[in-house]
Amino acid sequence: DGMSRAILLEDLETVCRQLLRGEEPALPPKTTSYRRWAHLLHAHAQSERAREELDYWLEQARPEDEAIPIDHPGGVYTFGSIDVVTTWLDEHQTARLAERAARDLRVRTSDLLVAALAAEVQEWTGRDSCTLMLAGHGREDLFEDVDLSRTVGWFQVYYPVRFDRGDLGSVKSRLDGVPANGLGFGVLRYVREDPAVRQRLAAMPDPQVSFNYLGEYGFDDMPGEGDLFTISPASYGPTEGAEGVWPYLVNFVPSVTGRRLRIDVRYSGNLHRRTTVEGLAERVRERLLRMLEVGR
Repeated sequence: DGMSRAILLEDLETVCRQLLRGEEPALPPKTTSYRRWAHLLHAHAQSERAREELDYWLEQARPEDEAIPIDHPGGVYTFGSIDVVTTWLDEHQTARLAERAARDLRVRTSDLLVAALAAEVQEWTGRDSCTLMLAGHGREDLFEDVDLSRTVGWFQVYYPVRFDRGDLGSVKSRLDGVPANGLGFGVLRYVREDPAVRQRLAAMPDPQVSFNYLGEYGFDDMPGEGDLFTISPASYGPTEGAEGVWPYLVNFVPSVTGRRLRIDVRYSGNLHRRTTVEGLAERVRERLLRMLEVGR
């Protein structure tokens, strides 16, 4: 995952600088292994503590909330059909967004982004509620004596959250109410040994819009300026088979790149026209800008 990449690049940078100075390579102490984390999650999945989240997750499913308008009915979201629309805030707007979130509204930047997206999805579908599939880093403080700060592995989690309104207060309340930042959904759906629990969660309809805020882990910002290594602009080719299928039809992936907020919207040309997605992305951007002006 993105945090693992940052750890690897930092370690590579550290060792190379030590060698250039003629020093023996030395890295910080290891943290909890990914193997131990996996074992702890498996044990947690069988616990009553995890089971208590089941009703919460089932309540996020509302089939009438899931369907979004489709330009090409019958199409399938395959990796080979993916295209990307990108929209930006400038440096001043990005700084103002972070400032307004933290100082004026006392929320996270990601809360503002989710609120803008939820409101526009509700406008797009003509419904008062929507369910988004949210992505989280998954490195949760769930167990004692566990430190994942330097652990390399794939921790990312996806979890559904239903928003009955798109205003910031309602969205923040819903996000604050997510247990363990969404970790339990996948634990119950894929790791719990009780087949009845897994089947009930597997039967839930997948939200058709996903949101994955990368924050400062945007692909163009690591390593930082002045470091020994930079990210090559060369393409490494596709990482998924062209016929592979992705369950979420419109995928919002914001990140902070060069001190600017970048919003990538990934979609399938088999399902949507580019102009449709460009319009949605621009409406989300405009809503964010309106949030900056409220109360000024």
